[in-house]
Order: sequence, then structure tokens, then C-alpha cells
Amino acid sequence: SAPATARVGQTYTVTATTFNLGPDALGEDAVVTVTGVTNRGTQIGPFEDTVGALANGDSVDSAFDFVPPNDRSSRIDWTSTVSAPGDTDPSNDTATAVTNVRR
Repeated sequence: SAPATARVGQTYTVTATTFNLGPDALGEDAVVTVTGVTNRGTQIGPFEDTVGALANGDSVDSAFDFVPPNDRSSRIDWTSTVSAPGDTDPSNDTATAVTNVRR
């Protein structure tokens, strides 16, 4: 999840929740990556976290702090992706969110 709105120069947290929808456990090498891109093209991140092993049905949060850049942006488009060796269904490995930026 990402804050719905944010002000330039202040610190906020974006959180990626990784769910294991099964049917198998995720191994120790599962990694979540979160990247934000402003509507002006400025990249925030990427942030990475090794989420470790997750049993079928388990979840874990990865939180990252960010400061909206002062590039006259009005929004940040966030993408969160989990990469796990042996994942049998990569179609559900990506999520998106939007933060509107205010001055």
C-alpha cells in the first residue's frame, strides 16, 4: 500500500505485502522489489527486501521510506513485484498503487 497523498519534502512509507497463494511454500530466496516513478519520469527506488520462506497462506510486509521529489510531479505510480524461484504462477506477482503529490 502507498499513501493516497503526500507532500514534497516529507517522509512517507510505502508497504508491500507479499502473500503466498500456494500451492507450495516459497523458498528462502523470495525477493520483493518496489519502485515508484513520477509522472515527470523521476524514479524512486528500487527498494528490495528478501522476504524469506513463506508457507502456503502466509504473508509478510516489507516497508520502505521515501520522500516525494521536488520535480513538479503530481503523482507517483508504484509497482511491487515478488520474485521467487520455483513460483508456479507468476501472473499474480505484481501489484500497483498511486500516490498523489501535493506541494
